[in-house]
Amino acid sequence: MKYTSFNKDNLILCGYPKEAPGWVDGVYYPRVIEKDYKDALECIEVGNEYTVFNAVAWKEVEETGYGVYFYEESANFRIKIDNANYKVVVTLANPTATEYKAHIRANNILKAPEITVGAGEEKDVEFNICIVGGEVRLAFLPGHVADVAEERLTGSVYVKSVEIKLADALLPGVKPSIYLASDSTVQPYGENTYPLTGWGQELHLFFKEEEADEDRHLCMRTVDGPNVIIENRAIGGRSSKSFIEEGRLDAILETIRPEDYLFIQWGHNDATAVRPNRYVAPADFDKYIQYYIDAARQRGAIPVLVTPVARRNFDEPGGFKISFEEYRQQMIKLAKEQNVVLLDLGKESAEWVGELGPEGSKDVFMWLRAGEYPDGAYADGLSDNTHLQEYGAMHFANMIAKLIKEYEGDWRQLDALKPYAFPRKEIGKSERQLAARAAVEATATSQEDATMVTGFAMQELTIDGPNANFLLNWNSVEGAVSYRAYRRVKAAGKEMPAEVVRELTKEEKDTATTLPFAAPATGDVYEYYIVAVFGDGKEGTASRIIEVNTAK
Repeated sequence: MKYTSFNKDNLILCGYPKEAPGWVDGVYYPRVIEKDYKDALECIEVGNEYTVFNAVAWKEVEETGYGVYFYEESANFRIKIDNANYKVVVTLANPTATEYKAHIRANNILKAPEITVGAGEEKDVEFNICIVGGEVRLAFLPGHVADVAEERLTGSVYVKSVEIKLADALLPGVKPSIYLASDSTVQPYGENTYPLTGWGQELHLFFKEEEADEDRHLCMRTVDGPNVIIENRAIGGRSSKSFIEEGRLDAILETIRPEDYLFIQWGHNDATAVRPNRYVAPADFDKYIQYYIDAARQRGAIPVLVTPVARRNFDEPGGFKISFEEYRQQMIKLAKEQNVVLLDLGKESAEWVGELGPEGSKDVFMWLRAGEYPDGAYADGLSDNTHLQEYGAMHFANMIAKLIKEYEGDWRQLDALKPYAFPRKEIGKSERQLAARAAVEATATSQEDATMVTGFAMQELTIDGPNANFLLNWNSVEGAVSYRAYRRVKAAGKEMPAEVVRELTKEEKDTATTLPFAAPATGDVYEYYIVAVFGDGKEGTASRIIEVNTAK
């Protein structure tokens, strides 16, 4: 299909004319897209050899800096199309005497972020689209994405033609691949953050009969095992919504084959209302999970819903509970209604963590003593109830293998995996973890400073727009009534003063494992440290210093 003309039959005016409602009851509401609220033909100029798309693009960042939204007013090219994968070639022209910049979105997913068309030039822009909802909508927008700011950017894009053709059909592989679409509890990690481990990082170990300790903690996205290929596409800080909007699900759909598997575990970040781009209300969660189910099945792959792995939530009122229960119930409901395989990792993991109790479960999650891993990112220790140590990740990956082996639903859907799932009866800590614990216990001292903030660590640094956003974690200090976060610019050869950038009450700290922070993305390096404040107003000993590099 090649389109060289654009008219009211294949155009739709898309825009965001109403202001964002903003924060309401702890949830941020962005602008909502409106379609056909005025004539799309007003935004184009039809020529003999090309059509001029006149558009406006801008970005809004909500007050905490964590919600970044791109908006537009433009005539979108829209057609109904079968659900499949396609190759798209957009031919752009430039009849002017100066170059122009542009970017292209398909169904709100950024496909070509940085296009420059020189004076008098024609340029083919190629990308893939993965259609799930029976429609493609292309927006041709001014500027490179990096240029789009809160001040509205107006410009013209000259489109000569749009060609859309089916991508080559993919055939089943020699052995099935398991694609993992999830968050930081599943993704692989490297040496510097050991023992931090996602359960997806260890899953390959339970699809082969022999046990090999040296295969543990592989920081690999793809593990080609003897019977099954693990494609770990999980990434920290994403939710069911943002994984789609960032094009990460599309990247899976481009390569997933018939009879492959798409394992879908969401909930941890969906429930985080303080991070607007991630948040998905429980009532909307099924809509996003349905998108994953449809996307997999349309390509002949088998969707598998995995309920969110447990958090160490002993400190929550009412005793230990299954984590993210509202989201879990949505998954259970969809699985029953549509005959989708469901692996209830949430229930299975919660039962085991509950049995371990408040102290025993610290070995599962990232509760580390200062000096336990002196050469990595967590040399100062950590108290984290969400992310997993290697020992916990091994157990949870083993639970996945066990749930596959014991699955009693429509077993035919797991027929290619059941014979090769090898859950173990016992899993111990690795020699590396045992040696680290033994070493720190041998050097433990009772002379520790009880007022010092320990376990200070940074996670999930992202730089977008005017702010560098990140999470800070530290251990609570007994007797503290509040905490002060200090920041100073790191300058070569200068002693820069530190300033208080945030003060938190004990209650605010106790309700969150990690807390969101932001620094101006000026390219500077900032030093952060935390002090505890006591009832008499005095500060305790400061934490170690963490450097935050805001260079883009």
